[in-house]
Amino acid sequence: MGGLRMLTVCAACVLAVSAWAAMPTPVLEWDVAASWDPDTGTVLNSGSLPAGLLKPMAGDAGSWADPPGWAGSPVDPARFGEPRYVPGGAGAGNRAYIDMEKYSWINLEGSSYTPKAAFGEAAGYTEIGYFYFSSGMEVLMNAGIGANHGWGNMDMFLYSAGSSPASPGRVLESSTVMYNPSTDRWWQKQEALTVDGVEVIPRNAWIQFVKVNDLANQEIRYYVNGELVKTTTYTDDLTGYTFGSNGDIIGMIGTGQRCMNGVGFSYLAAYDCVLTPEQIAASYAMLTTAVPEPATMTLLALGGLAMLRRRR
Repeated sequence: MGGLRMLTVCAACVLAVSAWAAMPTPVLEWDVAASWDPDTGTVLNSGSLPAGLLKPMAGDAGSWADPPGWAGSPVDPARFGEPRYVPGGAGAGNRAYIDMEKYSWINLEGSSYTPKAAFGEAAGYTEIGYFYFSSGMEVLMNAGIGANHGWGNMDMFLYSAGSSPASPGRVLESSTVMYNPSTDRWWQKQEALTVDGVEVIPRNAWIQFVKVNDLANQEIRYYVNGELVKTTTYTDDLTGYTFGSNGDIIGMIGTGQRCMNGVGFSYLAAYDCVLTPEQIAASYAMLTTAVPEPATMTLLALGGLAMLRRRR
């Protein structure tokens, strides 16, 4: 029975690896579990574009002694600090992750990347993130999650409207900005991620969050843990639109003074195509399955087969 159980586990690992191998190559990919560099304290990009490194940054407590709009409610300086790298086996389904327990942010360094350069005239794009959002998550002012924050250049898939002691609402939204080169005008669509008034992003749990921007069908589809949770449609004719090029950055989590806490980050990727539901499910399975190294998988499979032979 032990051999059969071992072989079953190995088969699941092989299937997960096979499904993942069929995925298209992301243009951007930051995987804390696979590409953390302890010498530089950065997460290396393994996508097809040279888009720089993700670097955890400490929050600036000095800038927030009395934040705008928080008069009489200063932020405790002890709640600021650099994000902490947590190795695999300690959380995130045994994946390594960056723990933003204190007010902090993650910067994208060494890159002049913009979404327009990555996606061009693609028929759509897909972004995938693996995050933890605590019920006590707080954001100073407001901030992008997975992209920089700025008016008219939020090519992002998550955005927090922010919170304060006087207004503790921590609403997570999604923004998509498209650029029309013929008119030099911006078109923005921002949707609160709720269904029947209820937030679709679970708290106090690790989740895969996926945003698919399907230009051909003029839809934005949101997935949580491999399941479609919401679809929105464009009301504008986007013929001829491209992705923004005004210094947009996919990768950052918060920026400078726009710190946040109560967030865990393990994976972020962007594809210059529309992923299918099957591919999204394969991504979720890979993120949530502790897959051994290939050599270990081979040994386990051989050991399982040997045990089964001995039982015959």
